[in-house]
Amino acid sequence: MKSLGLKLETRLFKSGYSVVVGCDEVGRGALAGPVVAGAVAWKPESRIKSSWTLRGPETLEGNQELSKIQDSKLLSERQREELEIHIKHNALAWGVGVVGSGVIDKINIHQANLLAMERAVKNLITKLSNVAETDKKLKHRENIYLLIDGKFVLPKWSGEQTAVVDGDAKIFSIASASIIAKVYRDRLMMKLDKKFPGYELASHKGYGTSAHRKAIVKKGMSKIHRKTFCGNIDVWRSKTV
Repeated sequence: MKSLGLKLETRLFKSGYSVVVGCDEVGRGALAGPVVAGAVAWKPESRIKSSWTLRGPETLEGNQELSKIQDSKLLSERQREELEIHIKHNALAWGVGVVGSGVIDKINIHQANLLAMERAVKNLITKLSNVAETDKKLKHRENIYLLIDGKFVLPKWSGEQTAVVDGDAKIFSIASASIIAKVYRDRLMMKLDKKFPGYELASHKGYGTSAHRKAIVKKGMSKIHRKTFCGNIDVWRSKTV
């Protein structure tokens, strides 16, 4: 796979932004568990650690691991876990936002996705306050640019931002965020599998597999299941899944 590079991020850095943040979410279509968002900010070329060694403004040839960053859906579990380590080590800052199933049922999945991303960005900005490379303008969000995966920007963000359809497959920062979010959520679902046995959450991570639907028919919903997503239990039962 060809490296995504820092093409768009570099243009934004050159236009005057100190921080460019990519944001993405995972878990939108699951029947159980939270939706989780990741946010990652990379450094401008002039501030990247010597281990990066950029070969031009749009490639990451100097770091073989970072050059492998792609949409998390295109990577294996092992690849995601390895890349997560490199992202956390080399990024300027990263953050995670979580919205549970109860809130998803109350405000709907679309609003929950936006809320999770807002929380991830807020978490990242909190970490940025401890980074010496950033400037005082960050407090007012004047020098931060958000790149949001999908069709919608964050309604409560007062700074500059752009929504990018399929951004996790096009934009390095967004792809990085998708990896952070996916690894975090997978680990969380594995922990929840031990707390709510019998649903095989560690295997399917809460998504609507046949085995998961059968378990819901047999055991009923747990408190981490999304009631608004499991309205077809009678249909599942009648078809014996």
